[in-house]
Amino acid sequence: MATTATTLENEVFLGAGASATLIPESTFYIGASISTGTTPATHGGIANAQVPCTPLVLVPGLYAGCTLRCTFGGIQHHLVIKDNTDAQIYLGESTAATITDVSILPYGAPCPAPAHNKSYSGTETSLLADNWLGLVNTFTPPSVAPEIAQMNLALGGTRNFTYQYKKAETVSGASLDISLNNGSWLYYALGKISTVAHSVGADAESNTTGFATKAGGDSREFVRLISGTEFPPSSATVSNGVLTGAAQTHAGYKQLGTGDITYTFTEKNGGELPSFALEVTYEKSDLADGSYFVGSRGSGTDETTASDPTVDVYSRIVTGCQVNTMTLNFEEGMEVKTSLDLVSKGMLDAPLGYVPRNNQRDNDSLLNRRGDPHDRPYLFSDGEITLFSSTFARIKSGSLTITNNLTPQRFMGNYNKSVISTHIPGQRLYDFNFTMLITDTKVWDELRKEGEVLTGDGQIKLKFSKTTDDSTLNENDYIELDFRDFIVSTVDIPFPEDKGPLEVAVTMSARTLQSAKYQGRWVIINQDN
Repeated sequence: MATTATTLENEVFLGAGASATLIPESTFYIGASISTGTTPATHGGIANAQVPCTPLVLVPGLYAGCTLRCTFGGIQHHLVIKDNTDAQIYLGESTAATITDVSILPYGAPCPAPAHNKSYSGTETSLLADNWLGLVNTFTPPSVAPEIAQMNLALGGTRNFTYQYKKAETVSGASLDISLNNGSWLYYALGKISTVAHSVGADAESNTTGFATKAGGDSREFVRLISGTEFPPSSATVSNGVLTGAAQTHAGYKQLGTGDITYTFTEKNGGELPSFALEVTYEKSDLADGSYFVGSRGSGTDETTASDPTVDVYSRIVTGCQVNTMTLNFEEGMEVKTSLDLVSKGMLDAPLGYVPRNNQRDNDSLLNRRGDPHDRPYLFSDGEITLFSSTFARIKSGSLTITNNLTPQRFMGNYNKSVISTHIPGQRLYDFNFTMLITDTKVWDELRKEGEVLTGDGQIKLKFSKTTDDSTLNENDYIELDFRDFIVSTVDIPFPEDKGPLEVAVTMSARTLQSAKYQGRWVIINQDN
């Protein structure tokens, strides 16, 4: 039996009710030809700035600061979104009366999901927030830090400041520590998927749920099918804001096969790195399904009239998350772990009527949960490393750190001081640390050698794999990284305090990523389509 409202009101939020899930950010299509509004009086009175987004239902305010791409006057335009309601997008610039090929670009734009049948009296909203993050050990949510200005205003009589105010907000500090069981994070750290190989099943029109892809087995474009509709919507599925007949049959799409997917990742050397969003939700226990939304015990559709809109469910949506640093850690006898330091575009408190986790309340049913052995992490014992043209079996521990040096930028015309305009990547770095037992002076010789280790010996290759004896699973899950042109920067050889083996600490820096691959069952809804 569900807990009564009176009981819930007195119940505290517990860690047992906290969850964090991933939301893909990918280009999603609004319509082929849209007549813009001319009277958005509540949004500055700018003519031709009102863009309807029916039948999509958007989370109000979530897409402020995002980019809307459209065509008018024979020219493709990129316009900043000033604000949005559930059914309208407001721009800060005028457009033609009709705009064509209208899409919202990925950065900071979580993919919407269909509404759910709850007891909310207003408009319900939801996002594709039912994607599993993997085996998360610890998660540090980001914090909102407004910059404070304090002034004296040339007024005397007190040693206190005489005026203070808030300037721009920065959302920062998010981090994840994960026991690594898939290679999807390499995509976000490196920036691009160059090739994908996978199997396809039956025509997508015969299915209404699950993942689908283009008919070919090399398509990088994966979509979700929910009740017969594609998410994120593509240009093949929407015309003038209305789902077409072709969309209902998913012409050109196939159900994604059940076998492994092989991704090849490459470096992205310009523009924005791929991004994703996070949903952080806190909920009280035993909520009835019909009450599973923000404001479930509010008395109205407006937060000002709701009794207590977040008394039972509280959700925050962190947008435009990008990987600033990714560190792979592997240690004798342990699972492979990765730590991720993130930057973010902004954070929104989910509004009334928002349904968390795309209404997926069963943790075992989150997307990309496959069950053992697919879900188990890579182990140190699964790994192999190649250094100096030979496979080293005497590595005790090590780490690889990929650094993107992302710096926040705020541009004029962003219209919202609570969001970053973009994060621009700087110098990319690949740094290695190893603790090893040595059999010769090779490492020491390379330290004293002039310049890089280039040809022949100039390879650092890491591979971790998961295998099973159960042939019916057809499992061959691995990540593989190959770096070239590295330099040995330090070799620390301690003088022993006992008669045991010498453990040597070595640091190296690589200049070139030769290849990066991941094969497994994890589906990445990416931004390369």
